[in-house]
Amino acid sequence: MTSDEFKTQWEREKTSRLVRYPRSIVLELAIPEEAKSFLTEIGLPDSAAPFLDFGGSTCISIPTVTEVWKAGERRYRIIGSNGYGDPVCVDTESAGRVFYLLHDDGLAPRFMNSSIPQLAYSLLAFRQVVSDANAIGGKNAYLEGCIPSEVVDRFITQMETIDPPAISSDHFWFHSIVGEGI
Repeated sequence: MTSDEFKTQWEREKTSRLVRYPRSIVLELAIPEEAKSFLTEIGLPDSAAPFLDFGGSTCISIPTVTEVWKAGERRYRIIGSNGYGDPVCVDTESAGRVFYLLHDDGLAPRFMNSSIPQLAYSLLAFRQVVSDANAIGGKNAYLEGCIPSEVVDRFITQMETIDPPAISSDHFWFHSIVGEGI
């Protein structure tokens, strides 16, 4: 998938808009050029399943975690948050990998994706999980944790193509699809 294909597919549904980050800030980040282009030209959804938000008023300037939380490491630049209030960050010291920082565990990093584009593609795949679960089980099936096994299997297979490390059993996307706590 290309970044333009992602944008086209995401914008087909009007559920959330793509938020682009300020070029002047992104260009200063020590992350791959592909990630910089994605953040400034395509953007990330302002809201996406599973309970993620990107580009809000606190995050649009991509502050360091130490600027916002007065703790953690400066290498983590906040791009969003999860439903528990944990910051979702790009790591400027690991080639732009994406982590959420568990605030209940001293901002310990928890791996999400290998890159910003892979994060976006994962969000698109998970949006399909929600759609499929609700189509099969009723309009609130996903929220009630009723994800059919064939939908789970299809997502895992997609993730093995999108970002294989991200679907390992101790990472965010695996826990998001099987319903275990993260």
